[in-house]
Amino acid sequence: MSEAKTCPSCGKPSPELLRLDADLKGRLGSDLNIKNVPDAVCPNCYNNFGSRLAKDAAKKSKRIAKEQHRLNLWRSRVHLVRDARERFAIKDFPGSVVAYEKYFRVLEIIYEVKPNGITAAHFNNSARSKELVVIASAYWDLMRIYDQSPRFAKRLEQCAEKLAEFLPLTPVYAEIVRKIEDYKKVAKNKEHFDRVLRMASRGKRRCFIASAAYENADALDVQILAAFRDEVLLQTPIGRTMTSAYYLISPAIAHYLDRSPKIRGMTRKTLEEIAVHVDRKYNLKSKLQ
Repeated sequence: MSEAKTCPSCGKPSPELLRLDADLKGRLGSDLNIKNVPDAVCPNCYNNFGSRLAKDAAKKSKRIAKEQHRLNLWRSRVHLVRDARERFAIKDFPGSVVAYEKYFRVLEIIYEVKPNGITAAHFNNSARSKELVVIASAYWDLMRIYDQSPRFAKRLEQCAEKLAEFLPLTPVYAEIVRKIEDYKKVAKNKEHFDRVLRMASRGKRRCFIASAAYENADALDVQILAAFRDEVLLQTPIGRTMTSAYYLISPAIAHYLDRSPKIRGMTRKTLEEIAVHVDRKYNLKSKLQ
């Protein structure tokens, strides 16, 4: 009768020890993170190791399938947004809503949040920050659609809140603000569009004329002029009065610049000189770094 041997894994006596080949030992170490894998173990431990490896492989396979599904969803959003915009352009508003809402559902699945739970914080990664523009534009389109019927009052309110959250973080801030100002004249629910303007302005107040002249709200000169407003003008009573007056007249002027390339170019040259002057005097560029 053979003498019982002690299993180096579980420490129990066993009539025999089964040898682990190099491949199996390697998988136990890499896949299950088992340190100092013995050369041989009892049949019970051998079967247990096999079962654990099978379960780990199944989990990995499920995780890979899930990631692939998420990747496919992320790619599908491009088609959904394009479809939504095309339908909006031809006034197929129900179709546009369906495509946009599917787009937001994709985002909710990817980021594992509840309906209407997508926030700007989900896009603080620079690789996906451009999505902010897409989201803001989608909410802007949806607001105009939902504004058409009192049945969608709740969804209109939700879109207004989301647009106000995302819009200040995008380079299309000034452009959409001007469009909101224009649209308010015919809006059925003017209070929601006023609310967007009010809430968004707390997050960022753009130099409308400068943004229109440069066609880029994030241009360095635009940032310098915005810093001059915040660091200099808004620090004095007369400066605050001037700034308030500017925001009353600037949307209309910016709207005109959008339609006049020649005047836009002349305005840009003037603003370049002003930006150089105020930067030289107040050293604003260094504060933007």
